[in-house]
Amino acid sequence: MSSERLWLRACWLALVALVAVAFVNGLNAPFVYDDKIEVVGNSTIRDLTQLRAVLEYNVNRVLLILTYAWNFRSFGLDPFGYHVTSVVIHGMVVWSALHLAVGLGRMANHPRPLAVGTVACGVWCIHPMVTEGVTYITGRSESLCALFVLSTLAVWARALEAEGRNGTPATSQRLLALVLCVLSTGTKEVALMTPFALVWMEWLFGRDRVRWRWYIPFGATIVLGVVGRAIYAEHFIPREVDRPLLTQVTTQAEVWLRYLGLWVAPIQQTLYHHVDDVRMLSIRGAGAWCAWLLGLWGAVRWSRGRPLVAFALGCAALFLIPSSSVVALKESMAEHRAYVTGLYLALAAAWSVPDRWQRGLWCAAGGLVPVLILATIERNRVWSSEVALWEEATRLSPNVAEGWYGLGDAHRFSGDMESSVAAFQTAIERDSEHLDSYNNLGIVWAQMGEHRSAKEAWQSALLVDRTYCKAHSNLGLLSSQRGSVEDAIVNFRTALQHCPNNIAAHYGLGSLYADGRRNPKRAIFHFEALLRIDPGFSRAEEVRKRLLDLTW
Repeated sequence: MSSERLWLRACWLALVALVAVAFVNGLNAPFVYDDKIEVVGNSTIRDLTQLRAVLEYNVNRVLLILTYAWNFRSFGLDPFGYHVTSVVIHGMVVWSALHLAVGLGRMANHPRPLAVGTVACGVWCIHPMVTEGVTYITGRSESLCALFVLSTLAVWARALEAEGRNGTPATSQRLLALVLCVLSTGTKEVALMTPFALVWMEWLFGRDRVRWRWYIPFGATIVLGVVGRAIYAEHFIPREVDRPLLTQVTTQAEVWLRYLGLWVAPIQQTLYHHVDDVRMLSIRGAGAWCAWLLGLWGAVRWSRGRPLVAFALGCAALFLIPSSSVVALKESMAEHRAYVTGLYLALAAAWSVPDRWQRGLWCAAGGLVPVLILATIERNRVWSSEVALWEEATRLSPNVAEGWYGLGDAHRFSGDMESSVAAFQTAIERDSEHLDSYNNLGIVWAQMGEHRSAKEAWQSALLVDRTYCKAHSNLGLLSSQRGSVEDAIVNFRTALQHCPNNIAAHYGLGSLYADGRRNPKRAIFHFEALLRIDPGFSRAEEVRKRLLDLTW
């Protein structure tokens, strides 16, 4: 083994040690927020014999879902094993990032590619801004995607370097990059930007010309991802909120600036960033666009004559576009979406330092490391409690209902029902039309035995929106538990009228019709519909047994 490879591995092991120190106190963090949907409530990860269900759950994230399935098989619903897996993935991402940095540095004839790459990767991998991509289990989508994308770029860089040195096509390495690129499309939709990054790399560092024929199969991976999403996704382009296009892109112009600010100074980080919609024809909108365009102008000037910097800044923008441009998501900003953006920014900064200042670069990095590690440890301390996460969110955005709703749910899952009620009521005070707060307030009242208050909460939700299915099905469940069968049937039927795939309503009606064989045909209809809609339903085995009894 060459001394160069030994040094590369030694640097990587040193960075992994820093990662371990920074993230060890986050290994016992609980499942929070979307973890309860993507992991705890995801029935597809519990039965891998239903591979079609895994595929249809999210065709662009099949590999991600499979990692959750492996974690469930190995650790059940103990979050410790999931966190260990995420930290290991982050360590592997550091390996790919370091290889990419060194490969690009050699192609550009940088005098110290390993030293500069180690500094950039070291600052990035322990930065508090990567916490949401590591400690947040749902944030694994970003780190797993980065692993395959950066590996693709690193192998491509090696192929270009070999071709420039030997003058012969590096076919095997290009094929390996293609395989990695195809795999990346099964981690997250943002991976579909990889072929564009490869073209950008070859355009900047190719010794003679871009070999365009190689991009035909890479283009096919984009088509494959697009077709898969068109077939299996409920919506080809998600539109979680009704936000005009100009308002959407103007809001995201501000969000990009916020991401940059957090990477420079990680102050006021939070699980839930509330960003008000920014209209283009407003003072705030004009300010956002002016600052964004000024930043773009500065990036162009900065990268002029510096291909390494140009590549890094181009990728920083390229891989942020899918989640932070025209697609109107409910949350305009989430820190894990900028997980890999920080790496490219760190590389751009490190590659900009003149060779004569390299000693100063190492001194600056050495001073930053303990500060960043302590900040990340503190960030993980907040992540160790879901209540602490949402208290932080409400402290930063006290007038936003979503934060109080999250805090109410956190208290509910921790068993502090009185605090949960207070938080949900505060959410309703902030937004009198926040339906989910009414619904979960009713659930808490019901768990406390306050059935009248629960009923009032759900009825209040229906005064806001008569088609709100959760309230109808919960009223049906409450009526069923209290022996009011006819009222329960009416509420369950109303829920299905507005939401034909409502699992709770199908289960409730099937159970009511099956009890005493009140109406076996209707019971069979609703139980079969339930299993067709969700084969992995938590009570699926019970439903199958009852179906057998009804049809025997």
